[in-house]
Amino acid sequence: MRRRWRGLARRVKALGDPPADEELHAVRIEAKRVRYAAEAAAPLLGRQARVFARAAATLQGVLGDLNDAVEAERWLRGWAGERRSTPAAFAAGELAGLERAAAQETRARWRKAWKELSSPRLRSWM
Repeated sequence: MRRRWRGLARRVKALGDPPADEELHAVRIEAKRVRYAAEAAAPLLGRQARVFARAAATLQGVLGDLNDAVEAERWLRGWAGERRSTPAAFAAGELAGLERAAAQETRARWRKAWKELSSPRLRSWM
């Protein structure tokens, strides 16, 4: 568990400012591993491990939402560029803009989820 935690903490510490989408996706993958390790430990270690696993799941979820929005925008922009229909390209562009806005909103939330997960009170059981 500690090894997984240290890997996640190192990855977050190494993030650029602002972090790239690919970097945050890698943090999501590490958060998933931390969550699974905490869930595996929960039957032995109890409530603290379960609470920690839920916080890891929250971070994983926020970063998953971000990745979904980024990938949807990327796909829509590519799809719009291949269309010969102006209305279809326009609609795809509008949808891509909505996905970009969703990604920006989600980017604003991931640090809060990280702060909760990295709280010493949540990690005291490790």
